[in-house]
Amino acid sequence: MEDIDSKFDKAAQAVRDNEDKARAAKQEDMLDIYGCFKVASVGKCDTSRPGGLFNQKEKAKWDAWDKWSKMEEFADDQTKAKEKYCELVAAIVPESDW
Repeated sequence: MEDIDSKFDKAAQAVRDNEDKARAAKQEDMLDIYGCFKVASVGKCDTSRPGGLFNQKEKAKWDAWDKWSKMEEFADDQTKAKEKYCELVAAIVPESDW
């Protein structure tokens, strides 16, 4: 059985390698993937929300990370966050393509 770190790395690479599928996904789904990725790879969001009127993309990404940081199930357990990330990616890029 593959360890979660290897599977997580493959899922992250699958997102990068399948930009067409990522672009076709709903923005909300991709923001969830991003937020979960950040919690899984970095941990809880501990930065200030980006400012600026024209910084909407970075604000949305920060909001997603903050949202996932507040989910107790994942915020304090990066292994669970990695498992959930793999699940979210598999909904967009089938595991057989990893």
